[in-house]
Amino acid sequence: MASRKAGYILTGFLLSLIGFILSFVGFATPYWLEPFNRDDEIVEIENLGMWQYCFSGYTASRPGNQDMDILGKRYTGCKWVFHREVYTILPEICPVWFRITQALISVDVVGSAFVSLMALVFLCLNMCDAYPTAKEGKLYLIFGLISSISGYICAAAVLVFGYFSDSKEWAIKEPLYYHLSWSYMFCVVGGGFSIFGGMFLLLASMQVKALLKATKPNYKPTLELSTLTPTVRY
Repeated sequence: MASRKAGYILTGFLLSLIGFILSFVGFATPYWLEPFNRDDEIVEIENLGMWQYCFSGYTASRPGNQDMDILGKRYTGCKWVFHREVYTILPEICPVWFRITQALISVDVVGSAFVSLMALVFLCLNMCDAYPTAKEGKLYLIFGLISSISGYICAAAVLVFGYFSDSKEWAIKEPLYYHLSWSYMFCVVGGGFSIFGGMFLLLASMQVKALLKATKPNYKPTLELSTLTPTVRY
């Protein structure tokens, strides 16, 4: 049983770690959306991610923003989404659904990072311990739940982005010329790894509980023979 527990912990840790790495790379890189052909004249955004846009002669698409850009400014180069230079077009490059995606994927990265770090610590300390404690089982339960929830949050983030990025009501004026790119796919796969990592950590928690039950002494009350011998009075 102890070896099975170690296997569950090791597998859960590795899957959660891979999920964190993939999600973090997708979170940090600006390749969630790219055009099929960068040389096409209609392409005004070369690529974008959660925190960075790479413009190629982009102009404001909303009337209100065009009024603010009196000289008809064209944006070029890669800019942080909250850079002061793009403040006037912030509502169209970061609509509400985009900010929701940013928040969800941030929560996923923080959760998966926490689980990976703590699972590594307990893996080193308790993997070969044949006599686990109830506290250890509860901690693996918590880690498993956090990892699984983080994975589902990541799934929600990519679903929101995948659905709304096809709309014309934001910075991408012609979504048919664009496709979901590798940063997005990294988050999709990373979320799946986090979910499966959480499942194995939950199995480790159940195994700890089984080990505690198996090693718990079973006391059976016994009656002494003298107490069963009837006393005879003369």
